[in-house]
Amino acid sequence: MSVDLGFIEHFAHWRIAELQREAANDRLARQASRPGRPWRSQVAGWLYAVADRLDGNARQVAPANA
Repeated sequence: MSVDLGFIEHFAHWRIAELQREAANDRLARQASRPGRPWRSQVAGWLYAVADRLDGNARQVAPANA
């Protein structure tokens, strides 16, 4: 019994795409279930606040749980 090579290639591409969709959904679910903002966002907020203060524009840093 021989299987068409085109079918094997198509199935491999379909399976890879399916696994990538599952990984993307898992990543989004992990991000949604985390408390608060990501640490990169917090650091960026602090850096913007420091830059504003150095420029003379005082600004409040948003709390981490916002």
